[in-house]
Amino acid sequence: MNNQVFLIKFIDKEYLKSFLDGEIYFPLLKTFWDIEIKEEDKIRGDIYEGYFSKLLPKGTKVSIKQEENDEWFDFPITDIVQTKLKGEYGYLPIACFSLIKVEELFLPIKNNKVIINPNIIEELKKIKGKREMVIISKEAFLKKIKNQSEIDGLKNVSKRVDYYNHLKDSNIKEEEFEKGSLEVVFSKRLEYEYQREFRLLYDNKIYTENQVLKIGDIRDITISLENIPLNKMKLEYITEDKIGNPKIFHLKR
Repeated sequence: MNNQVFLIKFIDKEYLKSFLDGEIYFPLLKTFWDIEIKEEDKIRGDIYEGYFSKLLPKGTKVSIKQEENDEWFDFPITDIVQTKLKGEYGYLPIACFSLIKVEELFLPIKNNKVIINPNIIEELKKIKGKREMVIISKEAFLKKIKNQSEIDGLKNVSKRVDYYNHLKDSNIKEEEFEKGSLEVVFSKRLEYEYQREFRLLYDNKIYTENQVLKIGDIRDITISLENIPLNKMKLEYITEDKIGNPKIFHLKR
């Protein structure tokens, strides 16, 4: 195996066919606020998506007024994180994937056959839930995204998410946040680091609705593990077929 990098998409079964047909769904960022608040799902949801975050300095005090006698009382605070939100960030459409190197994802067995690394199966299960898992050739997929985006006049951005410790660090400089920097979209709290997230921003402007980018059939650069337990899957690993297409696997059931 080489140093190829894969994207992994976890998707509800009802949407699997349309995804493999090349209909790439970009929900608005605020969707992930709703998922945590309404569905109490902290795997897919995150109420701090698009927020600026910083730890208040030691010695910061909070003043509270006592209504009975109009007296003010100062209370020193520690480990308090201040957050800010610019509402327009919630209207940026993004697509989310996990990103992983081939040597981390697979273990070779023999004759170009591989299995999913048992050390990473539990990590994947935590993200997967009841959804289907699709492994994608990153380079070929992003090329399709780029080609169609240029045709459609879109200025999308793709980047691996940076994870930060909100009790120590800010996720972005405050002045950059106020200027509307897109970097805030590519940052998440450290507790989500296991997701190894890679994001695609549909365009560099806000939208009022979720978006779909149609890039054409992607079955030649993906493998769908529909109905296959992660610990039962075997694949034959190849880098391309006889005519040079970037086929990445043959599935061995």
